[in-house]
Amino acid sequence: MSSKGTHLQVTLANGQLIGFFDGEYVTSNSGQTLYQVDREKVYSSGNNAKLIGYLEGMSASTVSGEALFTLSN
Repeated sequence: MSSKGTHLQVTLANGQLIGFFDGEYVTSNSGQTLYQVDREKVYSSGNNAKLIGYLEGMSASTVSGEALFTLSN
């Protein structure tokens, strides 16, 4: 995704704003890294990051197909 330099809002399926996406990291409103995104792959944060889902367009889903988050301007 080519959103480097911009910060998109990140919301859950219920519409709750959980943070912002800078093109590589999803960061909570309090500054905690929630997810790392590498192209279309979404990883958990931390030293033992694991693949947890995929980003397709502006929507991310878990590896089992459940909604994870949505990006918006």
